[in-house]
Amino acid sequence: MDIVLQKDCFLQDMAHGPSRRGCCSSFLVNAVLANASMAYPSFHNRYQYWSPHNLAYQFMAEAKRLWELESDTPRLTTIQAAMLMNVNTNMNAMDEIGFNYTKRAVEMATQIGLLLPPRGSSLDGPVNGKQRRKTLSRNFTAWALFNFQALHVYILFEPPLINKPPDVPLPDPATNPEWYGQICLKYPGDTKLHTTHFPYQFQAQCQVRVIMNDMWIERFGSSRQSSPEGGTTMLPSTQLEQTNEFYARLKAWFDSLPDPLTPPRIVFPSQILPHSNYQNILANLYESITPTSSNVEMINTIKQAASCNFETLLRFYYLRHGFSYGDQFLVQPLNTLSFWSLSKVHAIVSQNHEIHEENNSELKATQSTLLLAAKGLYEQSASFYLDRLTLQLLRSKMRPQERNLLESEVLFYDRDYAGHHLPGNQHDKSIKSEENNKKKDGQTGSQTVSDRAGDNKDQGSAEKEPIREVRSKWVVTVRSVDDDPEIHRLQKLVMNNLKLDETFEWSGEDE
Repeated sequence: MDIVLQKDCFLQDMAHGPSRRGCCSSFLVNAVLANASMAYPSFHNRYQYWSPHNLAYQFMAEAKRLWELESDTPRLTTIQAAMLMNVNTNMNAMDEIGFNYTKRAVEMATQIGLLLPPRGSSLDGPVNGKQRRKTLSRNFTAWALFNFQALHVYILFEPPLINKPPDVPLPDPATNPEWYGQICLKYPGDTKLHTTHFPYQFQAQCQVRVIMNDMWIERFGSSRQSSPEGGTTMLPSTQLEQTNEFYARLKAWFDSLPDPLTPPRIVFPSQILPHSNYQNILANLYESITPTSSNVEMINTIKQAASCNFETLLRFYYLRHGFSYGDQFLVQPLNTLSFWSLSKVHAIVSQNHEIHEENNSELKATQSTLLLAAKGLYEQSASFYLDRLTLQLLRSKMRPQERNLLESEVLFYDRDYAGHHLPGNQHDKSIKSEENNKKKDGQTGSQTVSDRAGDNKDQGSAEKEPIREVRSKWVVTVRSVDDDPEIHRLQKLVMNNLKLDETFEWSGEDE
């Protein structure tokens, strides 16, 4: 989970009122509330970002208005809010637009010297509370922005926006937790506060994002050559050497994790997801390497262990927390696990032409993993349109066997969703067939499947979802860090697999 602002400074300046808001602004507050509204479980149809009745839509509309007024003036709060605007837009499957917020935030950071060594007041010595909060917030935001862009260029397969980490020292979380801001939880019926060890988590996140950023500098840097498809590949002479170097750095980071973040101690989603991200990177790292007799065993061991650990972590997440509460950082691992599993299903079937599926334990286990990931996407889709769209894409690539399992085991209580965007308008046919049956029974045909499936009036509006408004460069089905991303981008996959009109002219409303 990425934190884009120093929350203690933000809340303290909010409490002090408009005259002392160096770390808080109306724009930032609206961006925060828009982000929170997307996942608030009491709001029905909260994924419908286009609906004016959606509270997230209203906060985003006000945030966009304030962005137009403030985007020309570099401020710390504007940089923080821009990152949140990027996240909010990403979850609407419009990261092509949303990433412009982060690009502008980096420009602002350069203008105010945010990534340079700290200047002015130190946190040591006599400084007033307002100046101390501003210095804390400034130093924290420098790393938050670097972390944020490092993650987003990684999942979008874009060159880094920042080539080196901030010249801002990260203090020891054990002796200076105030720099990071602590986050504690209080459970019902318990009077104690329980720490989430956020300072350790943020420091570890900064360290691994430096490695990820360096990986992408190498991928898009001078040691690369253009591929015929338009992507880039590393020169053969340096590929294995660089991969081994990054593996060693990642392994050293993992081995040096503080005790609260080690695998036996992790509990919270914000602790589990960094581990899943680490395992995902390891699983992909050697995909493009052609093994030789001297390294084939090592490479296969790393890939198999990382893939197994990645799946285990997501199962652990589900058993501890479930998938029903909106978590914006779940879509990437759930998407990865689902398409990995689907690819494995196809491989098992293709290798066994006369397979008896009901007796094949490997196929059954893989289908179980596929359904778990699909269940996660489905439950997250109540909050985020991106998950909803990803699930439809996944479903379009399934065999009839897995699609039937999905509808009987996961979507059985929401037939409107299960039928949405079926190839050949099969859903429309199923509705007409059911209406005809009801007419034969003397009932009116006005109540459709979607009217009965939901618990509110807007459930049937799923047929009108604006899928053609997708503007996402998110790389969905890629397996290797050296794959050409262009053929794996969400917008292209949606057009090719959900039979969208490629000549559709995008609305400029969100530009």
